[in-house]
Amino acid sequence: MHFSEIYDEDATEIYIASFKKDEVEVVSFDFFDTLVFRKSISHYGMWKDQSQTFFWLRSCAEIISRIKNRVKGIPEVTSAEIYSIFLKEFGFTDEFEFEMEKINLVANSDTVSFLKTLLNNNVRVCIISDTHYTCSQIENFLAFLEIPNVPVYTSEKFLLTKSTGLFEKVSDSLSVPYVKWVHIGDNPKSDIESANSFGISTLRYQGLREQLVGNGVLSANAVKFLIKSGAQGRAALSTIFQIYLDRPVSSTDISSRVARLYGSLIGNVVGVSIANQIHVAVTTENHDLVLYSSRDGWLPYLNHKRDFPNDPVIYFKTSREMLRDPSYLKYVKELLGSKKKILIYDLGWRGTTLKYLEDNFLNVSFIGYYWQLLGRQKNNQIQLNPGNLRNRTRMWRSRDLIETLFTDESNGYDSIGPDLVPIERQLKEDYSKKKDFLAGAIMHLERVPRNHSTEISSLIMEALVRYPSSLMISIFSDVTHTINSKSRGRLTTDSWRSLLSRSPILWSFGSGLVKPSSHPEKLVFRVVMLAKEIFQRSRYLGGRLLKRISSS
Repeated sequence: MHFSEIYDEDATEIYIASFKKDEVEVVSFDFFDTLVFRKSISHYGMWKDQSQTFFWLRSCAEIISRIKNRVKGIPEVTSAEIYSIFLKEFGFTDEFEFEMEKINLVANSDTVSFLKTLLNNNVRVCIISDTHYTCSQIENFLAFLEIPNVPVYTSEKFLLTKSTGLFEKVSDSLSVPYVKWVHIGDNPKSDIESANSFGISTLRYQGLREQLVGNGVLSANAVKFLIKSGAQGRAALSTIFQIYLDRPVSSTDISSRVARLYGSLIGNVVGVSIANQIHVAVTTENHDLVLYSSRDGWLPYLNHKRDFPNDPVIYFKTSREMLRDPSYLKYVKELLGSKKKILIYDLGWRGTTLKYLEDNFLNVSFIGYYWQLLGRQKNNQIQLNPGNLRNRTRMWRSRDLIETLFTDESNGYDSIGPDLVPIERQLKEDYSKKKDFLAGAIMHLERVPRNHSTEISSLIMEALVRYPSSLMISIFSDVTHTINSKSRGRLTTDSWRSLLSRSPILWSFGSGLVKPSSHPEKLVFRVVMLAKEIFQRSRYLGGRLLKRISSS
């Protein structure tokens, strides 16, 4: 029997009813990767984040300790044995690792909620863990994470693992028959097979990677990319999992749920990181006003208003087309009032609006903050995305996704009415997942930290766009995006017919053949698609350049 992939109240009631029917006396939980998970994903990642020196010393010390004990016929090691090798000579102690681990752990809201429900239903609960940490240290972790204090049994105490006799020791200690016992854990061998060999019933909890990939949140390549991106990448993966666990289950439709989840990821990570950076700029540089340009400034604007309500921020409805409106200057003057130091946020890319305002408001000081800048950066332009030249090409594709989804529900604004109110474009989209995405983006997830860095948000965006999951592609397959007033095309292309049409290709990393096809055909498809995208982008940018030359 498998633990519910998406935990909800109904599933809990089913388990409780089943336990009562079978007269279950004890439910035990694995600790690491079940009841808690690590921000560093693994303990090896935690050691590497601390220092490469500590990683190598700690790894070698444990290998030597295990070899010594295996020779003696002992299947487990203790912290004291590991740190008696040579670690103390370099100034490292087991207390140092314990304190480092304590701040590295995050309580799994999924399983902790279930544990509390069991206690409320008078079911005995305990923790069984294969670990070098002592029982008292695990209890310390529980107190620090505000998890109920329940009996703890570790392999360190008995020098036996779950596969070599730990379950027998726990059975003797609790005086519980195996048939009246349920164990919950993530490891197929030590938690499931070992427990089943004694007749213990089991519920398998899917681990971080298995849940995110299995439920279509991330592709396997996206997970690998984040893990290989070092400490920041692992922190990004942990953040994604935390938001995934804390997501509200508001719909039975999986595509709707995942669209909301992507909204939560982008709205509560990318949007928050942008708002945080601009808030710092406002407070340190004393700006009189912040203008969040429509439409891609919508989510950072909402986050800024919510988290820093005392900052002077306005949602600035503007566009390149509006710059040509005769009423535009009057409209902007009314917004600015007597303010003299203005910060403008825009997604990018070259600062057309910023330059226009500088040329027409000579007595006002402007500075532009952008997620991504292309071309030569000017003195009054700040790029928030920490990505360097190595990932600018990749992030180009994310622009199309952000400009389509990272926006308000309007179609943008091209002109200004007689009352100086921007007029929405008449073009209407039929895209149902847009509302789901925005609904997720504006949710305030209380238990998720809100101090996201731009480094983490940049990696999350790159993972989603460069390595999209099949589910993500299917959810956003009907998205269209306008790259100029006349050209409109889908973000994804999934057939030869759509590839060879006149529709622009805007998100090549998310495209692929839907029908089963051979690997060579898929490769040719991607090559042709990339060539078409390069041609169309070059043509579009070339047209803009010629237009600028002719107008000057």
